Amino acid sequence: MRSLYKAATLAALIFITSTITPTICNAKVTCKSKIKVPTIDVTKDLAQKDVRHTYTHQKEYRKKVAAIRKALLHLNPHIPTITSYKISFAICKYSKIYSIDPLLIASVIAIETGKTFIPTLNRGFGWGLMQIVPRWHKKRFTKLGIRRKIELYHVFKNIKVGCDILKECLKLSKGNKERALIYYNGSNLKHSYSKAVMSCYYRLKSK
Repeated sequence: MRSLYKAATLAALIFITSTITPTICNAKVTCKSKIKVPTIDVTKDLAQKDVRHTYTHQKEYRKKVAAIRKALLHLNPHIPTITSYKISFAICKYSKIYSIDPLLIASVIAIETGKTFIPTLNRGFGWGLMQIVPRWHKKRFTKLGIRRKIELYHVFKNIKVGCDILKECLKLSKGNKERALIYYNGSNLKHSYSKAVMSCYYRLKSK
């Protein structure tokens, strides 16, 4: 009886293997033929998701992003590739929406992060790339859809809020960049901040 049971079990296993294995193999072949291996084209991926709708032509924003990224790398050639692209696309997007010079935004980020271009928390006050101080901008967060402070570490959200603040400062200063930067920094006494940003800005402009 045991031998008959073993023989029946073996026959069942052979039958199952012979019918299922080809199906599995065919499924693998089909998947390989349908799924394309993603290429490491960061610019294409980010452009389609976050920037395309703000520019009329694809070549226009690609050229703009390349110029911004070149400026960032000029300030710090050691920025990780993905980080440099994310920041460049965010600057490209919101400089267009808020009508702000992208190099001015890049200069603010450079000074606020000490040219590391790494989102940080500065002494418990400033958050992220543009060092947003949450306690002063609760209404602005509601307007821009920022629900939690931790979201300020997100590159696009931080730059969005920063550009909204900077645009307001530029309006208050009637387009005067240096005065707008003093307002942005939050003190009428800190002219050294505006000078540092403008120095960085002119440096990028000359390149």
